[in-house]
Amino acid sequence: MGELPGASERNYDDSSWKTLNLPHDFSLKQDYTQSGEAESGYKLGGIGWYRKTFSVNETIAKGRVYLKFDGSYMETEVFVNGHSLGVHPNGYTSFTFDVTKYLKVGEENTIAIKVTNKIPSSRWYSGSGIYRSLQLVFTPAVHLADNGIVMKTPDLSQTAQSGTGSQVHVTAKVYNQSGNASQIRVKSILYERKEDGSLGQKAAESELSQPVDVKSGEKVPVNQQFSIVKPKLWSSDNPTLYVLRTELYQNGQKIQTVDQETGFRYTSFNSETGFSLNGQTMKLKGVSMHHDQGALGSAAYYNAIERQVSILKRMGVNAIRVTHNPASRALKDIANRMGMLLIDEAFDGWRDYKNGNTYDYTRFFDKKIGNSVEGLSNVESPDQTWAEYHIKQMVRSGINDPSIIMWSTGNEVTEGTSKASAGTYPQLIAQLINWIDQVDGTRPATLGDNYLKNRDTTSVGMANALTNNKLQGVVGYNYANGSQYDEGHKLNPNWFIYGSETASSINSRGVYNVKNQEQRLDKQLSSYDQSKVGWGHLASEAWYDVIKRDFVAGEFVWTGFDYLGEPTPWNGIGSGSVGTWPAPKSSYFGIVDTAGFPKDSYYFYQSQWNQKVKTLHVLPGTWNESLIKKEGGKVEVAVYSNAAKVKLVHVSDKGVETDLGTKAFTKVTTKAGHSYQIYKGNDKQAAEHKNLYLTWKVPYKKVILKL
Repeated sequence: MGELPGASERNYDDSSWKTLNLPHDFSLKQDYTQSGEAESGYKLGGIGWYRKTFSVNETIAKGRVYLKFDGSYMETEVFVNGHSLGVHPNGYTSFTFDVTKYLKVGEENTIAIKVTNKIPSSRWYSGSGIYRSLQLVFTPAVHLADNGIVMKTPDLSQTAQSGTGSQVHVTAKVYNQSGNASQIRVKSILYERKEDGSLGQKAAESELSQPVDVKSGEKVPVNQQFSIVKPKLWSSDNPTLYVLRTELYQNGQKIQTVDQETGFRYTSFNSETGFSLNGQTMKLKGVSMHHDQGALGSAAYYNAIERQVSILKRMGVNAIRVTHNPASRALKDIANRMGMLLIDEAFDGWRDYKNGNTYDYTRFFDKKIGNSVEGLSNVESPDQTWAEYHIKQMVRSGINDPSIIMWSTGNEVTEGTSKASAGTYPQLIAQLINWIDQVDGTRPATLGDNYLKNRDTTSVGMANALTNNKLQGVVGYNYANGSQYDEGHKLNPNWFIYGSETASSINSRGVYNVKNQEQRLDKQLSSYDQSKVGWGHLASEAWYDVIKRDFVAGEFVWTGFDYLGEPTPWNGIGSGSVGTWPAPKSSYFGIVDTAGFPKDSYYFYQSQWNQKVKTLHVLPGTWNESLIKKEGGKVEVAVYSNAAKVKLVHVSDKGVETDLGTKAFTKVTTKAGHSYQIYKGNDKQAAEHKNLYLTWKVPYKKVILKL
């Protein structure tokens, strides 16, 4: 840790260093300190070093050797036998360095990696170091380019169920890094993917391409077209995957094979009926998610992420907004395999830092790459900005993933900006969308904005830029209420609208003796759906505003899981704790806590979102007098259920039952076909959204409650 003179050199003595496996978050074992900020989890980041030694033989040396990072936070400098290849300055995007030039054949080679996380750099706990996967990749000198294979299905929505077949267009970019011109051919094969990940039967294939001449140093796209009859469509309930195998031939010999998981699905948005997948209208029942794994820190362990997604699926979640950075390869693979839709997000901010985070990515946004890095894949020119490079990298790395339905250009980007700077943002978002379309052109762009609900001029300008694009984008409202959705739809009836960030309820797990925003001395918050931040809404409130309105495509609740950092209402953006120390280090926003245990609100969402599970959940979760709140001798009992009716019964210590009443829901179906149920009895709650669940006022007795 820290500045270590000579650590980049080949012969540096690292015998006392710790041997570890990646992924690795070096902030995780740092002490929590009041010198840190609450919002980033009271950790101080710093500098971490990694070293790897290996040898290459003559066969490998005739090809190329790459270091392929899925993510490393934040500024990553790569050294090969003491030679610096430069610094990659984004903590979340994937990137690849060609390390071939400085390798020595038949000798021991040393890769040294210096990762710097200067504080303050983030509005949440970022972690530090090589926290995602890192691969050492060997290729022939003439090879398929990094992230260079793209599959598109231009007529799938018209032909998916026809006997004529759906067109499959594959572009494979071939990179000649040999010293001579080369003639190559390419072939594409689609296999069904079995549940265990192995290849199933062959579903379709292209002809072997005509010979293509590739000059030394040149990248050439090879285009292929073939068809597949009635492909099995990927969906949330049935996430059928295929494997696209790309084969590269030189002089009649197969020299490289690359396999990628992919799938067939088509999506659309409608300004009146919202979102549809494979022609079926559906609400986006989404959550926003930061990337840490609680006690595991930011390290992107596949099994830990898979567990999170599995817990969310049981709740009824069908979509995740990856906030506020590009997703890990692990999350994208898991989402593909489990049927979870994704919004992949490029940036938190653009040109101006937020919350005093002077070392965040905005330092590099408009900076040209120039000659600052050597061997970094996919740099188009020295004049390319890091912003262009990174948004294109996000798209390249996820372009074949069926789970990804939108590319987000950013989140609340005008926060921290001056009026003059913000005035350029409608033009800037148009440029970002253009860069996305240069790589993809099949998915809409979006933006999560928190001032659009108030019709801010800049926000409306950005929304219009999204909408007026050739491929119409989708307008994301952060923390809008029902009337604000209605106003936006009335004034801009052609906009595609969704709740990109909603709710922001703040709850602890298993706390029933406080309500509303009451704060206990032990810094625990109520588990009832009565606790929220000032700018947000209750869980039932935010969902009711969405489910009633067909034109609102869905919502993304803040957040699915609690995350490290930002412990609102004890959050702070400067060093030191808010209130007494020790202080909370993780958020209260999650529907599930950092350990993976559901809070009570989990069952509210399950009752609304997952009709495959019969939900019957009661609050308070205890009947211990010291742990519940009584008002006028009565206890508020809330029941989250998707049953048609619920009966509440007192059971005395002698087993005598007292009927406390049966309450029945009324089913409502919207014009677009979305159904929900609401209580309309004489004792219904004054706030309509609270009738999405049932409430009794029960005299406290030392008995058992039964549903």
